[in-house]
Amino acid sequence: MYVGGEVWCGGTCNQFDGVVKSAKVYGSVIGTQLMKDNAAGKPFDIAKAVTQNNLVAYHEFGTDGATAGGCIGQEHNGKDWIISKDRTQVSGVHCNVGNFIVKAGVTCIVTWWQKYANNTATKNTGGRYGNFEVFAKNIYIYGSLTAWGAGYIGGVRPNNVKQAGQQGFGTQGLGTASTNRKLGAGGGGSGDPRSNSYGKGGGGGGYGSNGANGRNKKNRNQGGVGQGGQTYGNANLDVMLLGSGGGSGGNDNALGDNPKGGYGGRGGGSIRLDARERLVVTGSVNAQGQPGQGDSQTSCNACPKRGNGNTQCTWNCAGRQTTSCWDWSGAGGGGSGGSIYLRGDFVTVGAWRVNANGGRGGYGAGQCGGNGGVGRIRIDYNTFSGTTAPTPKMVHFNETFVNLAISAQNGKQIYVYRGCYQDSGTRLLPYAANTQASSQLGQAMKPSTCINLCKAKGYPYAGIQYSYECYCGPSIDAFPKR
Repeated sequence: MYVGGEVWCGGTCNQFDGVVKSAKVYGSVIGTQLMKDNAAGKPFDIAKAVTQNNLVAYHEFGTDGATAGGCIGQEHNGKDWIISKDRTQVSGVHCNVGNFIVKAGVTCIVTWWQKYANNTATKNTGGRYGNFEVFAKNIYIYGSLTAWGAGYIGGVRPNNVKQAGQQGFGTQGLGTASTNRKLGAGGGGSGDPRSNSYGKGGGGGGYGSNGANGRNKKNRNQGGVGQGGQTYGNANLDVMLLGSGGGSGGNDNALGDNPKGGYGGRGGGSIRLDARERLVVTGSVNAQGQPGQGDSQTSCNACPKRGNGNTQCTWNCAGRQTTSCWDWSGAGGGGSGGSIYLRGDFVTVGAWRVNANGGRGGYGAGQCGGNGGVGRIRIDYNTFSGTTAPTPKMVHFNETFVNLAISAQNGKQIYVYRGCYQDSGTRLLPYAANTQASSQLGQAMKPSTCINLCKAKGYPYAGIQYSYECYCGPSIDAFPKR
């Protein structure tokens, strides 16, 4: 948390940098020494503070990157950052910016996420880019700031006849040729098993809502379509996750007169705009998912329009082309929307200028991809006006201080929320109590559940990652806060 608007001078002067790391509420007058210890940030025994000093509430804010003292990313030293060149690419975390401005008529692009070449990627460490965070005094988006399709990639097109489409990429890594979803990633459509059948559409990626299953044209059996991805993460956006990719469509039994199954759409990227004072959007902020590949038509039940190479598509949609007319091969599923987190004292975003919807499934003459699920939007504010898609989680600043109502009665062990931390390869909390999303524990993981797991193993610290993983450890002090 921060107060005041001074630009910190890096310890060369005696200015207050505005960072408030913790807040403690005592039910009685405290002594001078305890005040000095608190001011110095010295460690203290929480149970002792409750029983001997009448501590009644305690919350750790940590440093959120808004000032130089807590910056984890590129330091801007209070200077303005103005995007005036069209199609400028941005990525990463940027701290202590003066005024961040995207000029009118300018499109600023969040660099797309890329998986590592060896395909051994797992979870969010499996690639780079796709995210952009800026902490500034004021933020003005007069042009377009877009992370459209900047998230996880969709399933690639299958190469061989009768081959099933591939799952999209998501938080659990690279997919395979399967109709099943992989957490948020959509499943691929099945291939044509015989000469009188057809390849099926891929499933849409999920994130803030489930992705839709692939769709066979009305009056056709719906079996074999790609499964839509499921939800993950949470509405608080404790971790800024990327949107998942849709699954690709399955192939027909002959590719001489049909295109390959359509690729799955990419998920939306991740954008956080954090202003100490004003955040104004008169242009657009976009983290939408990408559509799945397919034909240009008005709906799943329509035939492709003539033109643009579709002149041979007849009224019954039989195109006999290898580059268009997805009549017997399946179209790709759409990618899910990504993450948008807006924060400011005064926030105004206009009408529908902030968008994290999923991409639509690709259209096919016989079988279509499933639509991608929506992403997640959170807005922290003191004064707010505007509308977004999807509907955001709204948090007024008066609600951001959580009274933990600490109780140490009857010698009960006390657990206090310490905030979000930056992990590393050596792991902040080394003991893994649960890492499986599909397990009973993973599906029901809550802070209290993870605390009890770690308590049973004798560890004093517990933490949740990816909404379902629980880790335990002996300490956390050596790691930086997010």
